[in-house]
Amino acid sequence: MARRKRRKTSSTESEDWWKVTALSALGFGVFGAVLTFAPDYSPWAMKAAAGMTLSSVIVVAWRARTNSWYSQIMAFNMWMLFLLGIGIRFWSVVVPALWLWLPLIISGYFGAMALPAIRPRLASFLAREQVAPQTKLGRGCLTWTLLVFSGGGATGFWLYSLAKRTERLELAFLVSGALCFIVAVAATQFTWYRLWPTRPWAKEAEGKA
Repeated sequence: MARRKRRKTSSTESEDWWKVTALSALGFGVFGAVLTFAPDYSPWAMKAAAGMTLSSVIVVAWRARTNSWYSQIMAFNMWMLFLLGIGIRFWSVVVPALWLWLPLIISGYFGAMALPAIRPRLASFLAREQVAPQTKLGRGCLTWTLLVFSGGGATGFWLYSLAKRTERLELAFLVSGALCFIVAVAATQFTWYRLWPTRPWAKEAEGKA
């Protein structure tokens, strides 16, 4: 009986692993297609998307099998890298001089990851404001976010229609890129804040103490 239970558990875990891997391949494939063709086709972006998609599927498979802290961090960051890449593609059409703004985006991304370590109180405040805001600004941002993303298709169509009427497609590119950057940085800050206390070396330090 015990052996049968082990076999069933092992079989279920194997099925779940393949399901997660297959779904992640589909999701990353969609992100890769957006990265390749939005706002226009780019052979360099296609190569980058192919490499990122393959790497992402491998990382997600690793996470599904081990669920280790490192695999969780890497799997999450792969999604955010796609968002950042899509945002960069949009903005680079409008402002080709990447040196003017790309360092700020990268600094914000890595700053969001480092915040729980260097400013834990600020990280806690920002993470709380994202899901249970206590300030007027936080409540306003959350309401705006829910309205925009709950009607994602309608928002995208409205933005495209506005840009087409005004003959300013740059407007749509700028807003789309900004949304990608905001989501990537905010989600990174929240996720790193939640996962930071469970880092392996913190547990090792507690054990030694």
